[in-house]
Amino acid sequence: GCLDVDANNFSIDADEDCCGDAPGIDDVCCCTYPDMIININHLHGTENVALNTPYENELGQLYLISNIDFYISNIQVFKQAWHTDNNRMEAVSTGSGENLVDDATMISPNSFQYRIGDFSASGTFDSLTLDIGPPLGVDEVDLAQLASGHALDTSSNTLFDAEVGAYLSYKVELITDTVEMKTRIFHAIAQDPYSVQLSLASAKLRGSDLSIPIGVDYKDWFDQVDLLAVDSIEVGKIIGSQIPGSISIVE
Repeated sequence: GCLDVDANNFSIDADEDCCGDAPGIDDVCCCTYPDMIININHLHGTENVALNTPYENELGQLYLISNIDFYISNIQVFKQAWHTDNNRMEAVSTGSGENLVDDATMISPNSFQYRIGDFSASGTFDSLTLDIGPPLGVDEVDLAQLASGHALDTSSNTLFDAEVGAYLSYKVELITDTVEMKTRIFHAIAQDPYSVQLSLASAKLRGSDLSIPIGVDYKDWFDQVDLLAVDSIEVGKIIGSQIPGSISIVE
């Protein structure tokens, strides 16, 4: 049975370890581990966000959100004294021989729960940090090793710009001309990620999942932005700078 006390199927009655160097066991382990799970509340102000619904920003400009996708990565939780707790997430090899933590996750308004990876640490965590955008060094990832449907898989990825050969931190499709219903696309190419730091009050017992409730208020993305400005690239940068302030822990 499983004798790892951090596993969620730890068996106190087991008399032989199903993992490791036990006789007759060849790289097989029966232990399974708790998850880090992020639950997302997609908001527009105090209400749930609704795609293709008219909204008005503080500049008096009407817009409809057709679609939004963005990455989060480099997700870490901390205990007091700012000690990082590592998890069991898989590594992604890069062409330079370095390893990245495989926690890149694409967030979309039609999905609400995201499994980030195995997470065996326990205790009370008081803060959370994450980046908006894919992991640094992602352009060196060996794409051939990625499973179909992986967040970084370029074959079916709305956050990979094939024209410039680069990942995007986010991409939003807005209808800003509500008469002719013309769509504008804003994005930011992933360079320096937008960093988020949040206070957290989450207790996790050994063998249990760590569930983190996060709110994303898309109203904050657009309220102070001139969505009718001609320079889409500049507008995209301004929207990107608003994203960290739109993210909070849901009490």
